Amino acid sequence: MIIASVLVGCVVIGLLFWRDRAHTRTLADGSRLVLSGVRVGRTNVYLHGTFLSRSFGRFAPSNGWSVGTLKIARPTKVTVNSWRDSDVLSARFQLFPVSARADDFLKEPFYRKFRLLVIGDDGFSYVQEFQTQYQFKQYPDGIYAYLHAQKWPRTSRQIRIRLEERSSASNRDFREVASFTVRNPRRVEAENWPVSQPFRTNLPGNVDVEIGELLVRTIPIHPTDIWEHTAELPVRFTRNGQVLTNWGIHSGPMRDATGNPDLFTFSKIVTNGWSVFRIFRPLDPKHPWRFDVNFALDSNYPETNLFVFDAPWPMTGTISTNIAGELVSIGYVNTDMLAVELPGKPPHLRMSFVDTVDEQGKNLDERAGSWRQHGFWKLLSVRSQKQVNVRATIAIHPNYPASFILQPRYEVEGASN
Repeated sequence: MIIASVLVGCVVIGLLFWRDRAHTRTLADGSRLVLSGVRVGRTNVYLHGTFLSRSFGRFAPSNGWSVGTLKIARPTKVTVNSWRDSDVLSARFQLFPVSARADDFLKEPFYRKFRLLVIGDDGFSYVQEFQTQYQFKQYPDGIYAYLHAQKWPRTSRQIRIRLEERSSASNRDFREVASFTVRNPRRVEAENWPVSQPFRTNLPGNVDVEIGELLVRTIPIHPTDIWEHTAELPVRFTRNGQVLTNWGIHSGPMRDATGNPDLFTFSKIVTNGWSVFRIFRPLDPKHPWRFDVNFALDSNYPETNLFVFDAPWPMTGTISTNIAGELVSIGYVNTDMLAVELPGKPPHLRMSFVDTVDEQGKNLDERAGSWRQHGFWKLLSVRSQKQVNVRATIAIHPNYPASFILQPRYEVEGASN
């Protein structure tokens, strides 16, 4: 009876795996790449190991099960999580290499040799990079990698997933490695959002804000990066008719009407009195985008908003102090990143990094860092020294939330009107 139950369980699980349709492509050198497990959900889980391990090992204790000479280990689990209350599209790649081809995938260089394109019925491509935890790795049952896509053509009937590679970091000569066409696991209809353009508002201090036309273009934001499109959002800040170039839009969530989310990340250029915010990971250009962002100063802060403190490096733990009536936490993360935060998170205030110097006035700033409304991490050039008396300057200044919905215009380079 027990044997029969086990056999029935194996058949049921086998049918479930069989339904997880696989697509196989033969690469130029004879290697094979298999795509399977295309899923949409908040948390998509994949298991690695033998058939018995994947089928029954998940219920085993940490040291597995032993029945005579038979050992059933717990499977290796890979979890692909969603972000910001939105489903994630995931898929599993398995590589069956020949010759030395495995090294091309397992030893991917820092410059992002590979990229993934997720393409819908309309041909618009969402570029995805292989995040570190999902790159090609050796698992107990083979070599695998994973697609993790927060943005994809959610309204399309079919989705094309294309793996591409390039020869070096100095070019964009991406060439197709393999392409797979699958049915969209969860097709949706776009929501009907009221568009709020043109959007204008007035901030305290008589600062007028005007949002221009959101444009999505088929050009990469950088000549050697992996991205295919650029979105440009022009904004004009004025006071009594005079252009203000030291104001900007600051980070916040954005989402399109199909459900694709992202954070408002950008590079800023100023041209003809407009601050143009360039976005390198556009959302769906056919449907409206909602921005929940913040307006605030981004340079040339008034002296009354600037504050200086010492943050000796290295530092054990964190220190807390009072600045401008607000509790401020100061410490280091990842060894040499200055971490400063307003733990009370006052919604009407923003903290901004200004600069750091040592005792001789030498600039310690490195380019890397991460920023948010109430704090930042900033990489400093201190690791080559034993001890540094870091003097940091920050700005604590007003923050003004704003929400607006824009319909982008999609401009295809070279297309005739």
